[in-house]
Amino acid sequence: MLKIVSHWSILNALLEQEALPYEVYAVAKLLVENEASAAFICHLLLSTQHGHLCISVKPGFITPSIDDIWLGEPHQKSALDPLLLKLSALIPEGVQNLSGSLPHVIYQKDCSYYLQKHWQQETLWIDCVKKALTFPQPWGNQHAIEHEISHMLLSQKLLPEQAQAVLKAAQQNLLLICGGPGTGKTYTAGQLIKILWNHLPIDKQKAFQIALAAPTGKAASNLQNSLAKATEDLANWKIPKAKTLHALLQITPYKYTKKRSFSPLAADLILVDESSMIDLPMMIQLFSSLKPSAKLILLGDHHQLPAVGIGSPFRDLRAYMQSKPEYADQVIELKTCLRAELKGILEFAEAVKRGDTANALSLLENEHSQGIEKVYFDEKISLSHFYSFFLEKTASLFSFGNITHTPPEDLLRMFNRFRILSPLRKGPLGIEALNHLLLEKFMQNHPPTSPFVAPILLIKNDHQAELYNGEIGVLVRLRKSEGLQAGDYALFPAKATDGSGTIRRIPALLLPQFEYAYCLSVHKSQGSEFDQILLMLPVGSEVFGREVLYTAVTRAKKHLQVWTNPNTLSQTLKRASNRLSSFVERMDDLAEQSQLSHPELLAYDSARG
Repeated sequence: MLKIVSHWSILNALLEQEALPYEVYAVAKLLVENEASAAFICHLLLSTQHGHLCISVKPGFITPSIDDIWLGEPHQKSALDPLLLKLSALIPEGVQNLSGSLPHVIYQKDCSYYLQKHWQQETLWIDCVKKALTFPQPWGNQHAIEHEISHMLLSQKLLPEQAQAVLKAAQQNLLLICGGPGTGKTYTAGQLIKILWNHLPIDKQKAFQIALAAPTGKAASNLQNSLAKATEDLANWKIPKAKTLHALLQITPYKYTKKRSFSPLAADLILVDESSMIDLPMMIQLFSSLKPSAKLILLGDHHQLPAVGIGSPFRDLRAYMQSKPEYADQVIELKTCLRAELKGILEFAEAVKRGDTANALSLLENEHSQGIEKVYFDEKISLSHFYSFFLEKTASLFSFGNITHTPPEDLLRMFNRFRILSPLRKGPLGIEALNHLLLEKFMQNHPPTSPFVAPILLIKNDHQAELYNGEIGVLVRLRKSEGLQAGDYALFPAKATDGSGTIRRIPALLLPQFEYAYCLSVHKSQGSEFDQILLMLPVGSEVFGREVLYTAVTRAKKHLQVWTNPNTLSQTLKRASNRLSSFVERMDDLAEQSQLSHPELLAYDSARG
């Protein structure tokens, strides 16, 4: 039972309002007695839970802000505002009280404060990047490569920005290829591999190793499929199997080993997709595993959601390299949209990522905007009325009649045409409630003797079956029943490595854990695309910021429908979830000395993973 510190009036009140987790309160209680110092420690710990590496406390400014970190649900605002105002005065006082009293807990530089673990991680990351940028390894005959690139430019097989990416990949060890959907990131990567491969002597091709990877199994599978198409006519080539980063780096989560043996990756060229999803510890593992001659190419969209874990190393690395003239040309920005049907959606996405509320609202409200539609709903109406309206508008989009004789590839195609997205998981308009609502509707109306079909999302990995967390498939239940039965099965797209193009049919009883996927969280939708997206953006979504909105919008290939109200949309666009670090500032200064850690704080940090 947690003992409350009687004289901590503000923190106790925040604890009672459930704005302060018990575990954070308990760590502060272990470390200090003064409430101001405890408030500072709580803000630092909560900020790391939100993905920030550090906090900054300057006169009149606390970053990340009190509201961003402490304010949870919008309905709490009126009750919490007076407490948070007092907290904003306590935290700077706590910094002054702490000076020298906890030297083994927090590092300080330029008014930035870190947990010891995260300071060390950032220092190691800086060292990794410096090494990767130190020794460029030009590839083969540069003149011949440049000649081939010029020929592809003239024949319009490459755009100028894509040609620049291929050229820099031949000259440098580290390359970032950034761009939104439809800008040809994986197409560029495919052409890059083809040109570099063609300029390897045949004897070196036999020993040359290429590794393909992504943060999740689904993203790795998508990369595999895209590059298989781009390189299908390449001589003496067999596409390597794309892996998750955990598999590539041989990291086994949740298994304790006393000493982990280290050996660098054998790959000569490593290509990683969806790099914005990589957190700092994983990025350090990747960079520290490179052999000196290896080339690393990171593909990503820095406007999308940052990693689930701590830090945003892809965004920080891009910012640093672009700020230095000697490295700026190793960051390639693909800006040309190659898919005409995305024009209207991408115009809206551009307004979103700039935080341009006026333009975003104008595009939504313009009946002639290509591929975009709005539904402004009044959230004051009763929930039963809203659910009726929701089912009326969406149920038909998941109804395909009798599918007994429908080929598997057609089933997958039908269910991948449309998806509902929401940034909220809980609550009446969260994905759990909406999935349950739709599943209940379809099960009630379904004939008991005909197959029942529903979209599913895997939420666990099964490496042996090559089924991964995040993969989307279709479940076929032969009879309407309470649970899965023998004979029920699930369909998933074919693996590129299979070669046959055969849809995978997996017995339902052998599936890893899954959930129904009429509605997906925006986080889980990363790496996927659908013809039509219905985006729920209810009150409460604004706390996630415009990166969530941008990610959701760019999942739509042909049509986007946004259900929201103007105020929620405006508030969402005003908030950006930039994660705080000192990476760019510290890249030129590695003189800081490490310090020992405070055992209680490190124990807390380890428990949180």
